[in-house]
Amino acid sequence: IITPAEGGDAPTASEPGLTLKEALRGRHFWILAISFFLIAFALTAPTPNLENILKTLGFSLSEVGAIAASFGLAVIAGRIVGGWLLDRFYAPACAVAVLVIPAFGCWLLSGTQLSGDMATVAVLALGFGAGFEFDLLAFLIAKYFGQRSYGVIYGCFYTVIALGGGLGPVVYGYMFDSLGSYSHALTMGSISVMIGAMCLLLLGKYPKLSS
Repeated sequence: IITPAEGGDAPTASEPGLTLKEALRGRHFWILAISFFLIAFALTAPTPNLENILKTLGFSLSEVGAIAASFGLAVIAGRIVGGWLLDRFYAPACAVAVLVIPAFGCWLLSGTQLSGDMATVAVLALGFGAGFEFDLLAFLIAKYFGQRSYGVIYGCFYTVIALGGGLGPVVYGYMFDSLGSYSHALTMGSISVMIGAMCLLLLGKYPKLSS
């Protein structure tokens, strides 16, 4: 029988990092929670509403399909490019630089008139940000909390993202029903994602984690 210590694959107390209890006591946890709630709210909300958003801007069903198809490719690009940047630069600064892109996409879609090319740029921007989001979260958890309780801490933040992402489409739908337009909701999303990104700068330097 191989014990966890002999196998070497199971997490042990000797791995550098914090327990969940220790993480909850620190400011890094709550800064990340607020930040990713706002980011998830802003980046998830437009996705299920994308077809209606484009329809309100006057695009036909065939045009909507062609424009929306670019979203998936942008998600892949966001994961690859975002991962490359995180390996080389300070992650919170990368977040601010990269998340300007989907914030710009939300701002573009909040207008009343938009060409097909600019609508495609906006959708690409949103997809790029969505692809970067989960790479960013995984990287920051490893840097600020370590591997000791990585799984449970990641699960806590995934719950935060699920709450923000679940609330976003509801708020967007409600605002559209109330105002007859997605403009105000998209403007709010643009502001939210930038506030969330700027909050990450409050994390400070990567800590030196001990076992």
